[in-house]
Amino acid sequence: MNCQECRDAVAAYLEGLLDATCQDQIDLYLTDCAGCQAEIQEVRELTARLTRDAFDEPEVSLETAVMDRILQEQALLIRRLQMKKRIRVFGICGAVAAAAALLFISGIWLAQPANAQKAAAALARGAEAVPNPRTVHMVAKMRTDRHDNFSSIDPKLDLQRIEIWRLFGDQPKWRVEKPGRVAVMDSVSAVQFLRPNLVVKLPQPAANAFGRDWMLGLGNVQDMITRELRTAQAKGWTLKTVEETTATGEKKQVVTVEAKAELAENDWIKNKSFQTADTRRVYRFDARTQRLDGFEAYLHQPGGDVLVFATERIDYDQPIDPSVFTLELPKDVVFVKDVERLPDNAKYEKMTPKEAARVFFEACGKEDWTEAQKFSRVPYNERMKGYLGGLEIVNLGEPFQSKSYAGSFIPYEIKLKDGEIKKWNLAMRKDNPAKRYVVDGGL
Repeated sequence: MNCQECRDAVAAYLEGLLDATCQDQIDLYLTDCAGCQAEIQEVRELTARLTRDAFDEPEVSLETAVMDRILQEQALLIRRLQMKKRIRVFGICGAVAAAAALLFISGIWLAQPANAQKAAAALARGAEAVPNPRTVHMVAKMRTDRHDNFSSIDPKLDLQRIEIWRLFGDQPKWRVEKPGRVAVMDSVSAVQFLRPNLVVKLPQPAANAFGRDWMLGLGNVQDMITRELRTAQAKGWTLKTVEETTATGEKKQVVTVEAKAELAENDWIKNKSFQTADTRRVYRFDARTQRLDGFEAYLHQPGGDVLVFATERIDYDQPIDPSVFTLELPKDVVFVKDVERLPDNAKYEKMTPKEAARVFFEACGKEDWTEAQKFSRVPYNERMKGYLGGLEIVNLGEPFQSKSYAGSFIPYEIKLKDGEIKKWNLAMRKDNPAKRYVVDGGL
């Protein structure tokens, strides 16, 4: 057990919802972890305070009273779930987990300014409003390269259509799609198809495959909102809320979160993906149902904020055609391979990022595809050979790193066979079984 697993089970532990074995595991863990002991004591004290009726105490502010009422309802929700039998430390049911997290998080926000309290309360209600959806279907638009990974953003690009499907239950399934790539998990395996013919396949279900976990997380509204509250509290993000009325007379509770990536302004990865960007995130909740019905993200730019993501529709508990979770692949697909050890692998293990980049580009220049292939998980097709074959190295700069990336970037300038000059940063990493640098992007 670790701290995260212990904290995820806090409410179930305090309410006696765990079986004897799980309860004993946490008791044993708490004897060695002072931090978790302190957090559990804080939740105990908060729960005790919630036994009073906050609205009957005149010295309590209206904002605090409203928050207390929400917390009381969350505590009651936990108690109503006491009859559930199959609750374990590593698999608490969705409603209990959300109530536990929100009970703890919302208590922390009591110390914040009144508007921040109201914003946190609106987020908490939004999470509670969708405790156990069977399905979620989201249609959105995003400023991103149609072929790039699911988290990449670029304020200079046009908005691309994004679609997310999630099926919950004993055999969960999901699909995430943008114009140039689609990823599907069908409870048996996970497949990513990069159009026109590149495929990555994992022979087992994977909740966070292919680096699209943040986007897929949008389809799990309860977890997304709970995680946003946790992160905002931990990092001191600013929360604000206002009430709006649409042109059709619908009432909306709008919560704004100022998210900070905590990367230096000169970090090359800064603002190139959703996770590494400073954004203003806007959550729109239906005032009647309290469900999330809109989400937007604006990238902070010197010339003004730019919309980089916006939902167009969110459907809850609507049937999803089973064919959504299957992929029809073309006959000429090429499968991405794992990096395997070579007979002379030790030679390549010793290379620095710059040395590996130079050997790779030189191999492409000589059209020695056997050598070039040693630096890639993707088999080179005729299109790539035609693009990179015969290139000349104009310049290779010194490698640099980013706080949020496990590899290195090597600035390069190359002259292609047709005379075109290309300048960019080659991404290379060696966190693979062969422990040698391979190209991870930048071409």
